[in-house]
Amino acid sequence: MVKGISGTRTFPIGNATGFYPAQLEINSADAAEGVGMEVVADGSGFAPVTGSVKEIFPDHFWELTAGTSATLTGLKPISLSTNGTQTFFDGTGDPTILELNATNVQANLGGSLNNSFYTSTSPVSAKASRFALAKSDKITVVVHKLITPDNDQINDVLVIEGLDSFPENEVTLLDRWGVPFMSKQGFVNYTQPAGPTQAGVDYSKLAIGNYICVIKYKENGAEKSIRQMITVLK
Repeated sequence: MVKGISGTRTFPIGNATGFYPAQLEINSADAAEGVGMEVVADGSGFAPVTGSVKEIFPDHFWELTAGTSATLTGLKPISLSTNGTQTFFDGTGDPTILELNATNVQANLGGSLNNSFYTSTSPVSAKASRFALAKSDKITVVVHKLITPDNDQINDVLVIEGLDSFPENEVTLLDRWGVPFMSKQGFVNYTQPAGPTQAGVDYSKLAIGNYICVIKYKENGAEKSIRQMITVLK
């Protein structure tokens, strides 16, 4: 356990199978109460599939102890050792870190390789309790470049493949002068075939020409953006 020492701390921990350290930035308030980490074999409580997560690393997990209050005040990303995980992540998925809190609510913190650690994109929660490594599918967001709002049930509306997997999004369609024709948060694709008027957006009112589609979304806690030219024909 780390107590009385703030800053980025490395927990030199492991179990009978190997050395699997963790890193976490600890502020002075948390350091005063004490923060502990250990490697455990019990992964019960983690859901095997959550959204883009397709498999959880089964060999070991990390358990956090946060002082007498069991609550962290300094919420920072966590880093977990890559030791023993090379075969698991070998070309078959992107790394991500899962968190279980004290009430067994699971969250996907995202993740990326950082030297000999996987570091979460999002900070741990105040009542973080246990962590697991997992791999997620790589989802590509693709904007269809053509809209033909003539009610022939082909390209009548804006279609953005893959964006349904990232519900925290914003889509804006700008005309050639930069004036928004449409701006939507939580954009959802419509099942085709479909007419040109849906959810308050009438694509038949678009003039012939080129538009810019600006997409912002969060993937595992990281901000992503795409700008794509779209052509409208009638």
